[in-house]
Amino acid sequence: MEKLRIALVCPQGEHNINLRVPPLGFAYLISYYKTHGKHNSTIEFQIFDENITRNNLKNKIIAYDPYIVGISAMSFTKA
Repeated sequence: MEKLRIALVCPQGEHNINLRVPPLGFAYLISYYKTHGKHNSTIEFQIFDENITRNNLKNKIIAYDPYIVGISAMSFTKA
C-alpha cells in the first residue's frame, strides 16, 4: 500500500516581526489522526515551516509529492 503524503505548510512570511510560533494547529491535527484515525491506512505527514524563499519552499513541496497540502495562516492587527 502506498503512503498518502500530506504536506502541512506554515509559511514564515515577509514581515518585520521576529516571532517564531510553533505549528501547534498542525501538531493537533497529526495527534488527532494518530488517536482517532484509521490505523489500516498509511499516512505520512510533513511540516514545512522553514524560513526560506517561496521558490525553495515550492520546490521542496513538489519534491515531497503530496496528495494534500494544508496551509496555515496568521494575521496581525494593531490596536
